[in-house]
Amino acid sequence: MAKADVVIIGAGIIGCGIARELSRYEVKIILLEKESDVCRGTSRANNGMIHSGNDPQPGTLKAKHNVAGNRLYTEWAKELKFPFVRIGAWMTARSKEQIPSLEKLMDTGAKNGVSELELITDRKRLQAEEPNLTEVIAAVNAPTTGHIMPHLTVVALAENAVINGVELKLNTKVTGISTDEGQVKIVKTDNGAIETKVVVNAAGVYADEIARFAGITDFKIRPRKGQYLLFDKNCCPVNRLIYPAPTKKSKGIGILPTIDTNLLLGPTAEDIDDKEDFSTTREGMRYILEQTKAICPAIDESKIIANFAGLRAVADSNDFILGPTEIRGFFQAAGIQSPGLSSAPSIARELAGQISEYLNVREKTNFKAENEYKPKFSSVSPEEKQQLIEKDNRYGQVVCRCEEVTEYEVLQAMRSVIPVTTLDGLKSRLRVGMGRCQGGFCTPRLLKIMQQELNLPLERITLRGTGTEILVSKLRK
Repeated sequence: MAKADVVIIGAGIIGCGIARELSRYEVKIILLEKESDVCRGTSRANNGMIHSGNDPQPGTLKAKHNVAGNRLYTEWAKELKFPFVRIGAWMTARSKEQIPSLEKLMDTGAKNGVSELELITDRKRLQAEEPNLTEVIAAVNAPTTGHIMPHLTVVALAENAVINGVELKLNTKVTGISTDEGQVKIVKTDNGAIETKVVVNAAGVYADEIARFAGITDFKIRPRKGQYLLFDKNCCPVNRLIYPAPTKKSKGIGILPTIDTNLLLGPTAEDIDDKEDFSTTREGMRYILEQTKAICPAIDESKIIANFAGLRAVADSNDFILGPTEIRGFFQAAGIQSPGLSSAPSIARELAGQISEYLNVREKTNFKAENEYKPKFSSVSPEEKQQLIEKDNRYGQVVCRCEEVTEYEVLQAMRSVIPVTTLDGLKSRLRVGMGRCQGGFCTPRLLKIMQQELNLPLERITLRGTGTEILVSKLRK
């Protein structure tokens, strides 16, 4: 039987964040993920917005960790080398009746400790800064609002955790948890059992089911689906993230210029029961366009290149569920819906601190806080590109034209500390297949590289693990 001091269940941004922060200490950590890669659940499909903290109800865990997490992202991005930009955001009103909701955001933000907020009612300034928001009469300016690429952030956290000694077990589903006299003892999985002193429940939409394995039944998770529309590059009609005045159920449909210069619209907010329902609908697409074009008529739907959906883990308490429980050694990181992404650094620090105190362990003297910098070929200058090609001619072999990804970068990802073995794994790290042609050009080239690197027949290469094989058989010899 395997042994660990800590078993973390779920390799999304919360699980990987906790693993990374806890790897500062002298503890043996195993990170479990039922999917074939990290960031395959709640963390994988969202708009990447790092909220300023002006929305959560004061006094909640959401408010506490949102504000602290937003500030910690500067440190995380610097150390872990993932892209992060404080793009800023406007929450907008199109009528006088909506202005009170903006004033409430100002008040809430002040109570939560967000001092940088500003209510703009000068129409000339609004038009000068965002000329395509023709119907907007007021806006709350939140300049500390940031943006990340969720996949890259989670991968960076996971890689740093592994570098610092965390054992990552993919394709490993938890099937039970054994306790003895109110203390966690064993985590059962479909790949064997693990004896442990601490279990961290960071299982996203399945957190309530994991908790029930330990005998905890005081909360339930219901998924909330969010649909999104992704547009081509360089067609964004706004300069910052734009939201409508919020409602009780949702912050509304956002208009976001992404780090990679795409336009992203979403999400919707649909409470559902199926925890595996990532389907999208025509009605969802129409609703997104209707809501966003009411704010910004210049949005051009002919530039849409993809749509997708993600699930948020909404607890019936409507707040985060964090920390130790009545079962000794069982720690919760559940109900992490929005602003969970924004709150991740703060949640990770707090739980890592609580667990280290519980285990009475000391910090490592050889903790490696920084990841290696890996230049992105598409983002460097022409001179730097030439230097990279001279260093290794595989930098000169462009595999994905839309995103300008090279053969060297594909091989680098496949040979990283968390080796990539699926097409989705390459997509999440390098954006291959995410451009205008949606993989039409690069997929055959990627499959050929994967065949050679993995030493597998083409029929065994998968999209995201067993059961998702891309090719079935050869039609001709």
